[in-house]
Amino acid sequence: MAGIGLDAQIVYQVSAPLKARIGKLAYWLAGWSMLGRRLPEFSIEADGVTHRCSFALISKSATTAAISRSPATSACSTTISRLVLFQGRSTLRYVRYFAGLVANRVEGMRGIVVLRARRVSRRSRG
Repeated sequence: MAGIGLDAQIVYQVSAPLKARIGKLAYWLAGWSMLGRRLPEFSIEADGVTHRCSFALISKSATTAAISRSPATSACSTTISRLVLFQGRSTLRYVRYFAGLVANRVEGMRGIVVLRARRVSRRSRG
């Protein structure tokens, strides 16, 4: 499984001394401290179709992932990948998204795209 966007920003925000004291709770605090901020968006290309999002979760469904990294793209190629793409720059949307995740009702939520693809890549620009 790979995450791109918001989760990396949360990990970046975590204080190492705080994490040493309170463990995983430090990630929750870092995440909640981002409320009200604007997130950068990026493009994900899935089987040739481009999607804009601020957070992407990609999980492989079969075989092994081959990941290539270059300054312009990162690609993850598997037999089938499942993607969950979260749209929008406002972190306030993520309160609703989180509720959908907890209730296992992500598919069909406005602002969330769930799909499967054979070829997935992230574009750093555009």
